[in-house]
Amino acid sequence: MKFSDQMAKAMPEGMKLPEAFRKTFDWMEARGHLDQIEGDFSEGFNDTILYLYPANEAEEEGASFACFVTPPYPFTFGWEERDASLDNRYFEFARTGADGSMAGFWLDDDGKQWVVHRGSGSGSIWTGLISDDPVDFLRLLAIGYVEPCFDEGHGATPLGAQMIAEGVDEEEWEQLRAESDEPDEEYPEPIVPTAFREFVTTTFGVTIPETALELLNDHASDQPYDRNDPFVSWVESVQPEGEARDFIEDFEEELDEETIKAIEEAQERINSIDNDPNLSDEEKLERISDIYEEIERL
Repeated sequence: MKFSDQMAKAMPEGMKLPEAFRKTFDWMEARGHLDQIEGDFSEGFNDTILYLYPANEAEEEGASFACFVTPPYPFTFGWEERDASLDNRYFEFARTGADGSMAGFWLDDDGKQWVVHRGSGSGSIWTGLISDDPVDFLRLLAIGYVEPCFDEGHGATPLGAQMIAEGVDEEEWEQLRAESDEPDEEYPEPIVPTAFREFVTTTFGVTIPETALELLNDHASDQPYDRNDPFVSWVESVQPEGEARDFIEDFEEELDEETIKAIEEAQERINSIDNDPNLSDEEKLERISDIYEEIERL
């Protein structure tokens, strides 16, 4: 059975595998992007995975962690009482980072199917709407972020996002690579999934933006965890008391009021820099890196 058929079969009643995804999955499988998930993780579930690259290239340093997978767990897995009605409204189909963050389909109260993101909480906290057009998610992956789950880098290019993750500017990044005995392993530059990108652009007649923010601005919040976001609101409303993934409150409990205010102000400054059309990517990266250094000193 093809991966696209496996995915379609696994989806809950009321959801449909978008034709754009079926075309993409079939193309990827035909080009050798399919691999087997090894270990206990796959026991009892489908054991196939689709990388953005041919499987023999997916483990290279700098390759994106993003990939399509069949869902390991339903939404209410691990709850004291399973709820099929909730499981039928959320279906994960892609990994977006090494931390366990996932993208999925979600049915809103009107039955409209959205692509959404759900951060793991142990790394990314980005949770919310991505788009109602599944091709937008393909465009997001085609940008080439190593871990697209981390919203901190969405205003930068994939290489810029890596620098932000390291907390360095371009000059410092080049210095790190120059001083390293194995720069392509310790400080790898992102490997853009060129063939995947070309397939998306030619098949669907779209362009690939330089940064995620250019794509996400239509529906996604400018905050990684915004309670006004419809998906976040739904997640918080349906999860049992004590189990809600309330990242912000958990984080705030460890901080005093003055520090919280400083972080909120820093986030506003980052958003302003990200959206400033008069700044180059290099200038944005340098200013945002300076802000993260301020946050780390709090």
